[in-house]
Amino acid sequence: MQFLMDFAETDGRFRTILRRAAAYRIVQGVALDIDSYWLFCWRLAQQVGDGGLAILPQWGFPWMSDAHLRHRLIEERLGVFPRPIFDKEILHWRPPAWNDRARWLSLSEASLPIVVKVCIRPAQSPDDRVPSVEALREGVDGLRVIVQTEPQSHLCANPRKKHRPLVGGISMGVGTSDFATLGIVLENGDGERFALTCAHAAAQNAAVLQPSHWDRRRATVIGNSVLATLLSPHSASDPCNNESGVPVNELDLSLIRINSDVPSTREVLGIGALNGVVRRAVLSSGQTVEVIGRTSRYHTLQLGPLHFWQSQEHDGHWYCYKNLFKVQSPYRENDVIRGGDSGAPVCIASGSGKGFCGMIVGCDDYGGFAMFGESIQAWWEKNGYSLHV
Repeated sequence: MQFLMDFAETDGRFRTILRRAAAYRIVQGVALDIDSYWLFCWRLAQQVGDGGLAILPQWGFPWMSDAHLRHRLIEERLGVFPRPIFDKEILHWRPPAWNDRARWLSLSEASLPIVVKVCIRPAQSPDDRVPSVEALREGVDGLRVIVQTEPQSHLCANPRKKHRPLVGGISMGVGTSDFATLGIVLENGDGERFALTCAHAAAQNAAVLQPSHWDRRRATVIGNSVLATLLSPHSASDPCNNESGVPVNELDLSLIRINSDVPSTREVLGIGALNGVVRRAVLSSGQTVEVIGRTSRYHTLQLGPLHFWQSQEHDGHWYCYKNLFKVQSPYRENDVIRGGDSGAPVCIASGSGKGFCGMIVGCDDYGGFAMFGESIQAWWEKNGYSLHV
């Protein structure tokens, strides 16, 4: 993931495509992903070795289509990845017939296995201009571009049960109508306990209930938000991109100080204790993650693309976010993340245990959007809190 973030910030070709996409109001996000054929071959090589891939070119172009590869991933049980993909592999490792695939997609043989996905919302009027791949790629070589229609993504919120002691991944609420997921439980050097959720679910100074009032009429206050990011909305008619001048949100966080008389434990429901915050540099598309949210409950999912920017809707307001990563089903199931899962922790294998790599902030029909754990840790440290997972 760090590789993709650095690439997005520094590669002139991607910046050109990004600038062109920004001219279209219908574009709601731009993502970077790894080419599906390259990813399939890399995963297969971990099982059979590079020598075992020699037969692939004999299977021909239809076999190399994205749709066929998705079926093969399911049939071969290759949805779960054994380790992160190294930066040097993306730069230098190429599967058999890569040159043929590049020519098939009108790319040079030196093309990187990186796909730029320009995500558009369904057109709302005949005046909505839709970008073409040719217009986005004109004069740019070495990057594949896809224009795909996706439903409008939205921020999550919804309720459920009471849990004592408090753990991550459970229902929380504010007032009589707002609800979401309580994220991980943290502790400082003095033994004070804190918890995380999203700012759009709990603004600063808000009294936080567990579970939400919608879950249980006698829901009790467990603490108060002592620090929260201020979210900046934009007009529904304004496009979300770095060229439009709309305010951009990278973090959507609320830090809750848990009352001393409320028992809590630094664990995540159904996942257990975490051993720290996982760095972006060791995350890559295809890795297996675990997510526990209030509505969707527990899921084993997969890291998807980096969304360099992404428009989100919540309660009739629109927000532009930057640097979110997607979590999705390795078998392309829908609704794996749903309303009420904002604040849900995203956990991944780390060392001999599990670490915190992100937190859900929104979702669409195909998965969830999450903030990076490393960025979240930097936020609480910048604000003077010394906390450990």
